[in-house]
Amino acid sequence: MKFIKKLVPTVFIAVAVIITGYILGTSYLTRGKSDPSVTVKGLGQQSFDSDLIVWRASFSSNSLDLKEAYADLNNDIERVKEYLKTQGILDNEIVFDAADIDKKYDRIYDENGNFKENIFRGYELNQSFEVQSKSVDMVERTSREVSKLIDAGIELNSYSPQYYYTKLAALKIKMIEAATKDAKNRAETIANHGGGSLGKLTYASMGVFQITAENSSDYELNQSFEVQSKSVDMVERTSREVSKLIDAGIELNSYSPQYYYTKLAALKIKMIEAATKDAKNRAETIANHGGGSLGKLTYASMGVFQITAENSSDEYSWGGSFNTSSKRKTASITMRLNYEID
Repeated sequence: MKFIKKLVPTVFIAVAVIITGYILGTSYLTRGKSDPSVTVKGLGQQSFDSDLIVWRASFSSNSLDLKEAYADLNNDIERVKEYLKTQGILDNEIVFDAADIDKKYDRIYDENGNFKENIFRGYELNQSFEVQSKSVDMVERTSREVSKLIDAGIELNSYSPQYYYTKLAALKIKMIEAATKDAKNRAETIANHGGGSLGKLTYASMGVFQITAENSSDYELNQSFEVQSKSVDMVERTSREVSKLIDAGIELNSYSPQYYYTKLAALKIKMIEAATKDAKNRAETIANHGGGSLGKLTYASMGVFQITAENSSDEYSWGGSFNTSSKRKTASITMRLNYEID
């Protein structure tokens, strides 16, 4: 019995030495090797309509007498208010700023070009106002149809409306969810077609939130318009056959169409799958002809997504290129896979 009691500590020490040796040996053999991992970026994309519009405009009044200028300005303010009401804009949606007063002078020079004096020409009062409303279409239409005020003698300067979205917080949550699902889907595609399987999430980071447009003493008025359609061939043909409008006296400036693809998300998954298969095939070829065999996948990374014109010499961009000038395009992506060699 005493012998057994003396033997137990020795056994524990021996087991501890064996375990420690195994851990140290494993650490030595795997030192410098990165854990098998794959890093991907997911895309969350959603189109939406703005639900808040802000429109600014201004007009002015001129007179030699300041009181008279103020009286004319106040009269114009009432006419502008009345016009906006007839268009359906509410009083609480209109804000008039304080008027700016500017004294106007004519600079007089002698026959030698030397300055002589300033002659007072009168007062100019500038009045600006802002309309902020959730009736986006109505205010947008009103901002473009101010000819009645101009016809009434009010030289209204109408500025381009600004569009906002008041539910960005909820939208960001949806976008993060969509981007995370997309990233996981890409990672699973790479792992499955690279001969591995997806493990646990080890790191996550969020990129910046981007909002872009979906896919200018005689007066010269410029009007621009945009045609956005899935009838690609028809719109392309129309853009090239605008001579009838030019013959009718409309000096139309037709710009080169831009071409987009609305199924990029699905295309990217296919491209990742194809690139991963190609990388694995190359690795197997190298290993087989080098006298070894392909082991397990230890690392994978995805290059940038490039879209260029088909059969073109477009240079690849470091951050990815997206050709919009050609209807026929070529998409490409690179995958880098690291394998163990048995």
